[in-house]
Amino acid sequence: MRPSVRGLSVVILASALAIAGPALAQISRPEPQSGGSARVTGRVLASDNAAPVRRALVRLSGSPDAVPGAGPKRAYIRRSVETDDNGAFDFADLPGGSYSVDVFPINGFVPLARGRRAVVGEGRALDVSIRLERTGAIVGRIADKHDEGVMGVEVHALRRGDFRGHVTLVSVSRVLTDDLGQFRLFNLPAGEYVVAAAPVHSRAVSTPHDPETTRRSGFVTTYYPGTQAPGDARVVSVRAGRDSARVNFLLASGRLATVAIDAVDSRGLPLSRETSASLRPDRDVMLLTSTRFASRQEDGRLVFSEIEPGDYSLIVSTSYRQEEAAYLNVKVDGDITLKVQTNSGSRVSGRVVVQGTPRDAASSRPLPEVVVSATRPLGDTGPSYANVPLAHARGTDRFELSGLRGPTVLNASMPGAALVSISRAGGEDLAGKPVQFTGTEIIDDLVVVFTNEEAAVDVTLTGLREPDDPEQVLVILFSEDPARWHAGSVRYTAISATAEMALEPAAEGGARRPGRMFRFRMDAMVPGRYLIAALPNPGVAYPTDRAILERLRPLTTPVTLVAGETAKVDVRVSR
Repeated sequence: MRPSVRGLSVVILASALAIAGPALAQISRPEPQSGGSARVTGRVLASDNAAPVRRALVRLSGSPDAVPGAGPKRAYIRRSVETDDNGAFDFADLPGGSYSVDVFPINGFVPLARGRRAVVGEGRALDVSIRLERTGAIVGRIADKHDEGVMGVEVHALRRGDFRGHVTLVSVSRVLTDDLGQFRLFNLPAGEYVVAAAPVHSRAVSTPHDPETTRRSGFVTTYYPGTQAPGDARVVSVRAGRDSARVNFLLASGRLATVAIDAVDSRGLPLSRETSASLRPDRDVMLLTSTRFASRQEDGRLVFSEIEPGDYSLIVSTSYRQEEAAYLNVKVDGDITLKVQTNSGSRVSGRVVVQGTPRDAASSRPLPEVVVSATRPLGDTGPSYANVPLAHARGTDRFELSGLRGPTVLNASMPGAALVSISRAGGEDLAGKPVQFTGTEIIDDLVVVFTNEEAAVDVTLTGLREPDDPEQVLVILFSEDPARWHAGSVRYTAISATAEMALEPAAEGGARRPGRMFRFRMDAMVPGRYLIAALPNPGVAYPTDRAILERLRPLTTPVTLVAGETAKVDVRVSR
């Protein structure tokens, strides 16, 4: 049975897979930097057959060792070279120090996820061997129901991740089909993918709408092997250095609709020529070019033609400055005409409360700067729908945010304190949770609570792989209470093993368990009961997603944090 992608939630990144191009070889002349007698050399090789990786950009950066009498300020070293025909690189005349070596291949190889650490003393030389995994490709053809190739279809490679049943799709590459309907998605790291094909709508949306020339049916977004539901898509496995061929499927057809908008401003007046609108699908999968745009027509209308049925988010803005705008959720199951009124946005104000005794109890200084923010929910991409500056409260306990509309997440920070909650008087905690604003609300009783009574925890992490078998481990600490899964009660970090980390102690019988151990501290936490977990390469874009935290619970170790104290906890990497 082939794996499927049912029950998925999707995060789409706004940029394609970063692949270093030839322009990287054009390195600007660096500023004069400190010299020395240390040297770092090495070769960049393919991991499968040790073939040299030529013309790759190798970048060395870091700080030299402290020199007695040189003062506290140390120079920062940054140098770049290209690998030669043997894949070799050479950094000579370096001051002794600790450096990071990063590699950016031109094509056909996966860039290093993390730089290789190089520690070299004055007068010494260090040789570093770096192996890169080859990328793979997905090759196929898009055709219509008559098996004729369709030209100009946008084909997407969506990287599939599965964290304990929580499936995510991340868009990493896209290409257009050629005149035969053929495509090749290349430079893909090995892994599992879903392939999506979407028709490209090129009709000029600022021209008058003509019902006679508007298509009532046509091609719609389709997932391999030919389904319109991403949950029914077939997974394509990509192997390093190989092409996954014959990913051929027919582009589905379906009904198309027209969405017309008659919009006025908050005074009921027609909108200006600067008015624009966007229509973004609220689907499980948001392709990079799914959002459609429209400009004001001569008759004052905004029209979207040839729209696939489904749920959408509509944004109408009076101009790019968004003096006024409107955010609406729209269901399209046929032609519709909407009457929309823009607004200046909701206004939220309130006060800041600090609990506990300040670190300097005798101080009469006013509150330090408090920052209250209103941002989009995690993973929410697309056009802006609110023009909201941060609220900076300096020396006062009052703040105000204006211009809010659409789904919004409230957060706050203050130096030397941890966030406890954000709520209306006597209401539920809103911190870190999406709140829907229509743009007309006025809320003046918001209370942001911080505490000076912070706690900390010293973590001993074991089970890290050896540095020559690198992996990134996610360590995440979060409140036992789901109502507190927001800034102040959730903290995470990524750790990779280095040669300087201690070996794990020997187990009974004298045999040493494989791996390294690392001790570090997480501080500025709100006191309470917490859970902590460590996982290798979880492949999740947003570790603080509530669905991820729920799935982490069975893998966690409990720890209680007490105000003014530092707890200790041992955590082993879960495999």
